Amino acid sequence: MSKKSRIEKNDESKISRIEKREKMKVSAKKSGKWLKLFSMRWRFRIDQSRAMFGLVTFALLLSLAYAKYLPGAWVPDPENIPFWIILVFTLFILVIFVVGGYIYDKFLKLWSQTTAVNVARNPYTYVPQPKELIVSLGWWVHNYKILSQIANKLEINLEGEDMIKQQLAHYLTLTADDSDFELQAAKLKRLTSIIIDSYLKSDGVGDFDKYLVNLEQSIIDSNKEN
Repeated sequence: MSKKSRIEKNDESKISRIEKREKMKVSAKKSGKWLKLFSMRWRFRIDQSRAMFGLVTFALLLSLAYAKYLPGAWVPDPENIPFWIILVFTLFILVIFVVGGYIYDKFLKLWSQTTAVNVARNPYTYVPQPKELIVSLGWWVHNYKILSQIANKLEINLEGEDMIKQQLAHYLTLTADDSDFELQAAKLKRLTSIIIDSYLKSDGVGDFDKYLVNLEQSIIDSNKEN
């Protein structure tokens, strides 16, 4: 019995050591994750404060560089400029920055073109995103299946149902690795517009593949003209 109990004690001690190691590993992972989050949060805060400090410093340096060119009534002695003049000139430069930023944002709107380029260069603007494949599309397919079942039970004919299914199936085949995904997405976009128009007019939309071929040729022709 004593030998057996000693073996059991050894096994229990081994198990406890293993559990302690696992707890230490989990604790180290949590600590590492917290440390990363803490450091990145403060890095973001430091970057924001550095941007503000850099703006004020830049305005101050500009005022020191150009204050000596102010009229003589303001600066009698360019070599000995009062501090209050430097401060006022710095505030004036900051106001210019603010007005320039407002004009850039509200009137020039150059950032809109930058955003448009970023969106156009992002392949997931045209192809299904991973989140869509995991959650969104499954949810909508499920809802569409329920709608189709309800329509069948009520003996309602859903016009264009096959077209929508083929369109969705074609969309799911698009990937960022495809060389012509932009062209395929453009065809689907135009096809969607045709489906919407035909639905509103209560007309048929014809053959799916036929529309894809015709739209591809029209897109190529329009690109040549541009």
